[in-house]
Amino acid sequence: MTQETGDLFIDSLNDPVQWAETYLKNPDDPDKALKLRSYQVELLKDTKEYKQMVLRYGRRMGKTIALCADALWWAAAFPFAEAFNEGREKIRGQNILVVTPYESQIQIIFNDLLSLCADSPFIQQLNPKVRTSKNYTISFDLGHGYETGSVITGKTIGISGSNKGTGVRGESADYVLVDECDYIPGDIFEQAILPITNTNPECRIRACSTPSGRRDKFYLWCFPDGTRVNTPNGKTNITDISVGDYVFGEDGKPDKVTRLYEQPYTGNLVTIDTCVGKLSATPNHEMKILNKGFIPCGN
Repeated sequence: MTQETGDLFIDSLNDPVQWAETYLKNPDDPDKALKLRSYQVELLKDTKEYKQMVLRYGRRMGKTIALCADALWWAAAFPFAEAFNEGREKIRGQNILVVTPYESQIQIIFNDLLSLCADSPFIQQLNPKVRTSKNYTISFDLGHGYETGSVITGKTIGISGSNKGTGVRGESADYVLVDECDYIPGDIFEQAILPITNTNPECRIRACSTPSGRRDKFYLWCFPDGTRVNTPNGKTNITDISVGDYVFGEDGKPDKVTRLYEQPYTGNLVTIDTCVGKLSATPNHEMKILNKGFIPCGN
């Protein structure tokens, strides 16, 4: 390997977008390299900078592939990039936890993960081992000089009956991907997911979902202080909303507020001008557009 080739390789390890488009294949056409869409690029471009990311996508927008590419970069590329950048010989793997409300969603994510792994010579060199018996897991052999290997584990969180939150309680992780977060009740999220991130201050969390019309924790994460919310008593600052108040939902009917949340966010906001005023939100927050459905504010 020449110095130039080596430098390009290191650059790709440090750049999640470049790594994904260089070493992953298009699941629909494995003869072609993966080509990320603009909003998929935004996720991978920001993945190193932000520990907490809230991602709101419409259906059939390539959400799962983008999330899988992000998880695979942390599992397969980041450990090598980190060791090289810090001048360490030993490589420390990443413990990645994928959480969904239902097992069918875990199956979809792991099918895409396995497809991306199978078609990637880079990942095949790490000898990925798959288990689907008790839990869904993919483990990666990072070579003779590793402290710990990387592993991706998929679990359902448990959202009903006596199983609420029990699926992931007591887990530890370096990276938590919560898909279809809008379908997980806020109290379960607080009891099961937040302890994982609180135990490990370096843990990264990706909370992602398609819109469900609910007004729970995930929905409120996407709006900044100062946002005016429609209520039966007129527009009210979102920070002045209290438990027990009513706000108008997607169907135009009043919904009772049952819980309040705050989420730190340091990225850029998108401001939209409308005929009734301006609205600011995170770029991935989707707005329902007449005759077009849900579209991310950044688009």
